[in-house]
Amino acid sequence: MNPQIMQIIFIILTGAIYGSFLTAAIPRVIEKKTLNGRSHCDSCQKKLGFFELFPILSFIYNRGRCRGCKKSIGWRNLLIELAMIAWASSLLFIFPDEPIKQITLLLLGGILLAIAVSDLFWGVIPSDWLIVGTIVQLVYLIPILIQRPDHLPAVIAAIVLGAGWFAVQHFVSQGRWVGDGDIWLGGLLGLIHFSLWPILVNLGVAYISGAVVAVFLVMKDKKNLKASIPFGPFLVLGAFVVWLVGA
Repeated sequence: MNPQIMQIIFIILTGAIYGSFLTAAIPRVIEKKTLNGRSHCDSCQKKLGFFELFPILSFIYNRGRCRGCKKSIGWRNLLIELAMIAWASSLLFIFPDEPIKQITLLLLGGILLAIAVSDLFWGVIPSDWLIVGTIVQLVYLIPILIQRPDHLPAVIAAIVLGAGWFAVQHFVSQGRWVGDGDIWLGGLLGLIHFSLWPILVNLGVAYISGAVVAVFLVMKDKKNLKASIPFGPFLVLGAFVVWLVGA
């Protein structure tokens, strides 16, 4: 078989497996449960069999329903798996000769997606994902800083800007405008971008997209002006835009 085709198949499988892991890990992290143990149906708690664990294929074969209680599994898990396949495939073409960067961005992309889903559906940004994301980025960034220590001031400035922007809002509003999780997420994004312009673009995209969605929801009478909208997903969207546009 052509090596390039094999590489593409490997990347697709990697994205699907990583996405499948995230679908199981996201609710467990929220509920403070261990990541060990087999996956189960959220409705009837039936443990999934071997043939129910294949990403995407199991969803299609079972028509999006649990084989035990027949209740709908929902589209969230499928979309997460598809998103990770798309992201992994994109990295293959965007950074074809940079395997370390591919692996790092694949891991960070999944972590940020987990943060976005957690904030969107549960209204929280778990510290676990923030810590793991910080570790992954430091493993990637420290060797760069050892070779180019002159980059350190830019890294610190990006972290201060990302976290400080939300810390000021949190202080002024006494926590009404943004939560603690937004502060730490802003700091993580500053560390990930490790430069001022990317974090500024990230914030710009987040606020513009957030404003568009907010106006749309108000016009549709789904939100009133005092209702809160999770901001984490928009920050994550901004990060992906910076990665793609920057590449």
